[in-house]
Amino acid sequence: MYYASFGILAVIHHVIINYDILKNGGKGNQAAPSRHYNHFLQALLLFYISDFTWGFAIESDHFIIAYADTCLFFAAMALSVLLWTRFVVAFLGERGIRANILMTEGWLIFGFVIINLITNFFNPTIFYFAEGMVYVATAGRQVLMYAQVLMYASLTLYTLVVSTKSKGKERVHYMAVCTSGGV
Repeated sequence: MYYASFGILAVIHHVIINYDILKNGGKGNQAAPSRHYNHFLQALLLFYISDFTWGFAIESDHFIIAYADTCLFFAAMALSVLLWTRFVVAFLGERGIRANILMTEGWLIFGFVIINLITNFFNPTIFYFAEGMVYVATAGRQVLMYAQVLMYASLTLYTLVVSTKSKGKERVHYMAVCTSGGV
């Protein structure tokens, strides 16, 4: 229950801070950055929900629920990486090779996770549960972590470069996105 309480607090905090965007941000132009940001926030909400649900599943010793929820956790994490990338590229309004490379990185991470979650069912490539419902991360999880760090670092650097070429409010907004991605 202790583990799940942090996830519950994260969900409450997330909904309070982003209520207007979650409620109204998905309306309008399909390509609008606000729509992409709304999708990212929804994926993040799914991530938080799967995180606190995992705590309950582990405490209750429900292996099947814990396994399924861990898969959902990784899928939601990969989806949030992809959707954050899509939002940043749309928000910056950039086109071209750099934007395409970043989007490809996001899709590769997402694809890596989905393929490994399918494989994980037959051969643990990302995680498994040992005796007593002990979660054990495997090499695939480490690869995923390093890929995400590189992805966010390249996205942050990209946003930093674009923001240095901007002026005024636009620069401040770009730096805020840069800082968010870096953190």
